[in-house]
Amino acid sequence: MGVAHIVALLCGLAAWTLGEYALHRWGFHHARTDPLTSLVAREHRIHHREPLRTSRGLRFMAWLAVGASAAPLLLINGTAWALWIGWWLGYTVYDRIHWRAHHRSSPNRYESWVRAGHHQHHYGAPRLNYGVTSAIWDHVFGTRVPRSTRLSDSSPT
Repeated sequence: MGVAHIVALLCGLAAWTLGEYALHRWGFHHARTDPLTSLVAREHRIHHREPLRTSRGLRFMAWLAVGASAAPLLLINGTAWALWIGWWLGYTVYDRIHWRAHHRSSPNRYESWVRAGHHQHHYGAPRLNYGVTSAIWDHVFGTRVPRSTRLSDSSPT
């Protein structure tokens, strides 16, 4: 793996943080009329009502979408593959961290921070804190819950 591949992988990880934010804010939290995005938005509303409920169908569709996004890269060089692998790693981390934020106590400061911010999104400010694994884009777009009003890690699951 050369420097270009490492840079592409890191760019893919960074791109995931924006993708996570954009999908959550503009894909999951807005009414949709087409069948696929309305299904995803509906499943996300259910997730807000029942955060411990795990939709196997929705998670399968998400993994399928992440995998299908690589199809065009079959025709491109290894650097493009490294970019996709970074995106895929970002999604993998998100999927695991998001699940843990709802189902496990926080074993470290990072997961405690994730859990507190995500619970604020669920239980106090559903139009804020769209980033789960990173708050970068919430800061950029002004959607981060102010520090003074954040919930602690001991908030409900």
